[in-house]
Amino acid sequence: MPISNLVTNVKIADVRSFSTSLSKVSSEAWGSPDSDGSNTSASVVYNESLNFNGTYDPAFMLEFKFIDVGRSGTERRDAFAKRLCKFFEEELEIPQSRGYILFKVLANNEIAMDGVTYETWLCRQPK
Repeated sequence: MPISNLVTNVKIADVRSFSTSLSKVSSEAWGSPDSDGSNTSASVVYNESLNFNGTYDPAFMLEFKFIDVGRSGTERRDAFAKRLCKFFEEELEIPQSRGYILFKVLANNEIAMDGVTYETWLCRQPK
């Protein structure tokens, strides 16, 4: 259920295709591969006013949200950051040192879909 929200000052020619790629890369990097994108979400926003270290050179800010299922330690976050920074460098030509990744851990009751929280959905699953 990872959610990736990217803000960048780099114009992306095919933003829909890039958003799909971001969704898949984020999911894979987090260790929850999602080949068809049905369990992930990503959005990409172009913002020409995004500055980083006082310049408007290519930069990014990624907010990555996930439900904590006991697998969100530093080692996993470092591996994720390494993969995503490499992805932005390869795809958008943004140097790895020109962006931040913000990790946001969500509790089971802080996200809902299909009219119920994830916590409620889990309780309804057959045991």
